[in-house]
Amino acid sequence: MALLAIFAFLPLEAQQKQKWEDQPYKYEVRIGVSPILDTQQYPFNFFGDWSDSALDMMYKEENGSIYTTGGYSAEFGLVFRDWFTLGFMASGAGVWSEAYDNFTREYYRKSGAVFTVMPVARFSWLRKPTFRMYSSVGIGATLATYAGRTFGDMSTCFIPVGLQFGGRVYGLAEWGLGMNSNMQAVKVGVGVKF
Repeated sequence: MALLAIFAFLPLEAQQKQKWEDQPYKYEVRIGVSPILDTQQYPFNFFGDWSDSALDMMYKEENGSIYTTGGYSAEFGLVFRDWFTLGFMASGAGVWSEAYDNFTREYYRKSGAVFTVMPVARFSWLRKPTFRMYSSVGIGATLATYAGRTFGDMSTCFIPVGLQFGGRVYGLAEWGLGMNSNMQAVKVGVGVKF
């Protein structure tokens, strides 16, 4: 529904004939953190070893809960119009869990990291001098390494509601979801336009 609302405003904005040269700020840099991550959506949870025998399964390690550092992101954006920005985002998160080896009867830690790169299209549908509301969508690629194995997968991100407070330097808060994108629920951060 948010996307339909955005596209309803696009024809009105097109009548204003904005140009790249007319933009007071043509670029922006944003950094953010997403403290809540659903580790079940990472690719290392989907790829098991289906060739394990019954004996292997009997002595297979038992894994505890997976913990994360939270997702950290940096984005460089091109402000094409007052209502449209194309950003290029990179994000990362550290992950770890405790495991128990049934054969050696020892506890040990498994760890890894998840890196994502994706272009993000952001549409501002409420624009005031010091306040904005926007929606964004992105699709990219993820590389995850965990417990000595490496996985690649597609990543997506959808932010139905984002808030931006301030002028040239601003704070941001986003609510959304993603798959392999180091962003679920809430992301907060700061940005600067130049």
